[in-house]
Amino acid sequence: RAGEPGKQRICAQTLRAQALDLQLQAVAIDERLDRRVAITYRNLAQLYRDLDDPASAQSYFEKAIAVASRNGNPSRYAEVYGSYAGFLNDTLDHARALDLAREALALDEVLGDTPGTAFEQLEIGRALLGLNRPAEAVAPLRIALAMRRALDQHEIIARSLLALAMAALV
Repeated sequence: RAGEPGKQRICAQTLRAQALDLQLQAVAIDERLDRRVAITYRNLAQLYRDLDDPASAQSYFEKAIAVASRNGNPSRYAEVYGSYAGFLNDTLDHARALDLAREALALDEVLGDTPGTAFEQLEIGRALLGLNRPAEAVAPLRIALAMRRALDQHEIIARSLLALAMAALV
């Protein structure tokens, strides 16, 4: 049983590699049909992030932003910006993450996207923590926590609680 965590990691990496292969196939189809390309690029960026390839992840996030901007779909734009903000927080580019999360939040609020709004609040709080502004981070983190509790989304609840705990320690 001691080797099982290693086997699980290998299995997870294999599954991610298979998902990446399928997503790359989807890109070719979506590009030909000119549909959902921004989201497909965003999905690729997230897969590359999970595969510890931040350069490829950033490249696909940038492509996703370009397509979303060109197509003028506010919902897609908010999804891409919000996801990219999370990536930027993870890679410690907190100032840029804050800008993108705030822009995505403004769109989510206009669109009435409650899950998106909660996610952007979390990323705003995380960015403010990264910028060493914990007092400012508390309000958006509490908003994210309350919204996600109402939606019963455990991952974001846990991430919000973790970020609030970090704010309390600073």
